[in-house]
This record gives sequence, C-alpha cells and structure tokens, in this order.
Amino acid sequence: DHKSVAKMPAKQISIVKVASHLAKQAKSHASVTIASAISDLVKHLRKCMYRAVEASNAQADIDKWNSELYVALEECLVQLTEKVGDVGPILDMVSVMLENLSYTANIARTTVSSVYRTAQIAAYVYKSSYNQKAFPEALYHQLLLAMMHPDNKTRIGSHRVLSTIVAPSLLCPWSAIGFPVPMKVNGSQSVLLLALSAFSSETIMDELQSKSGIKESLQENEKPEAVNSKLMKLNNGQLVLLLSSIWSQASLEDNSPSNFETMGHTYNVALLCSKAKVSRALYNIFLLPTIQEDRISNRGVCSYPLVVS
Repeated sequence: DHKSVAKMPAKQISIVKVASHLAKQAKSHASVTIASAISDLVKHLRKCMYRAVEASNAQADIDKWNSELYVALEECLVQLTEKVGDVGPILDMVSVMLENLSYTANIARTTVSSVYRTAQIAAYVYKSSYNQKAFPEALYHQLLLAMMHPDNKTRIGSHRVLSTIVAPSLLCPWSAIGFPVPMKVNGSQSVLLLALSAFSSETIMDELQSKSGIKESLQENEKPEAVNSKLMKLNNGQLVLLLSSIWSQASLEDNSPSNFETMGHTYNVALLCSKAKVSRALYNIFLLPTIQEDRISNRGVCSYPLVVS
C-alpha cells in the first residue's frame, strides 16, 4: 500500500512472497497481528479481482502483473490461514469485511467474491475440524443482510458464501472452481473466473473456462467428493431467520433464475445441517415458484404467510 511501491507491481509481488515465506516458517498460533494481516490480504485480493473484472480494455502487461500478484497474495493467505489454528478467527474477520457493504455493484460483487474465495481457502485448510461447529452469529447476521442487497448478483454471492462455510464438501453447479485452482494456463482469465465464480451462472462459467483452457485442467485434476458429516451447525433460531430471509428474497423484482437456484441450494444446506422440524416450512418454500408466477403475471405481492415451527 505504501506510495513508494504503489505503482511497482514487481516489488509488490516480491514483498508478498517474502511475507509468505516468513509466514511458512512461523509457529501456529492465533493472534491479532495474523488476523489483521489476513484482513489486509483479502482486501488486496478484492482489488485484484476488481481489476480483472474491469480490465476489458487493460493492457496485457497489466493483466500479467495483476494475475501474478493475485497468485502471490493467495499463497500468502493460505500460509497465514494455516497458522491461525482454527477457522473461527477467519470467519470473524470475514464478518467485519461484510459490514457496510458498498451499494456500488462491482465493488459489492468483488467484495463478496474475495470473501467467497477466503471461505473456500478456510474450508480447505480446516475441513477436518468443521463437524458441528456453531456458525458465528455476527457473520450470519452480515450474510443475511447481504442476501437482501439491491444488486441481485451480490445476493447470489452471499448465498454461495454461506453454503461454502456451512457445507464445504457439498457439490453444486458453481463449485467446479474449487481450491486450489490451476493458475498457469491463463493467469488473467483465472483471476477473472475466481472473481465471477461467486455470482455468475453455470453457463457463463463453463463458457469462460472453455475459452481460457482452464476447464480441461480442472477435469484432469477433478476428484469428486461426496457429502459427508462435516457440516457447520445452524441452530433453530438461525434456521428460522434463514427461511424468513429466503421468503422475503423470493419476491424481489430483479431476481434471476440463478437467484432462485441459490435460494433453493441454501434451503437444501439448511436441511442438511439442522435437525429442527421443518415440515410446515417446507410448505412455504415449495410456494416459491408460485410467488414468481404471481410476480410476473400480476406484479402483485404474495399474501402467503410464513409459518415456521
């Protein structure tokens, strides 16, 4: 961030690589310093993703430096994440990042994208300790707020963040770009794909993967993983809030098919990790297609009550 290196990407990359090497040699322990460093790294990831999304007319060398910086940042993030020793501090940091989420579409989207990538990394590093860990209330609150964001793609991203944290091993249409992702095929396209993976449709992702040559690399390294019991725990109160939020989101005017897909996936995740009785809630959720039809045909507001027991 210092002004003396702000426009010198090669030096920035070298600094990050040195930090990554030092992090690798450090002892594992949770500290405010490490949490702060992780927060700074995620902010820089967001900047790289933002540049990739906005760089339709950027020069080739700028794309090259941006992708190399991203790779260095992610490697450092992995090393620091491993040193924390627990996923809790990472999720607390993610919660802070989602506070006061920008209403500017691309900023909000890339913020959620960087959070989504951080969640993937944390889930990868701490997948063995996920079983029945309680979902942090502060992060849950921020994600529920993000699910009502004015930008529909940001809402999609917030659902994907929640799903990745609660059920990291659950396969879904947009999870083909897992962790780690091959970055050597086409660096700039890899960063763009990572940025878009939080909120783009499966069709768009498939098209970009095919064009960039990344899809073949993913298929070569693909190792399907079945859903297992390592799920974060949602308590009954969180489940009620989540179902109520889905109900409210379903009537938003700018919903796309991807919005409904992610809402349905989030509901499935809730069922997987909760032992609450949801038979009456099922009735309400199954009415989502009816709400959509009413909105399209009558432009009215659905009067079905939300009843959760």
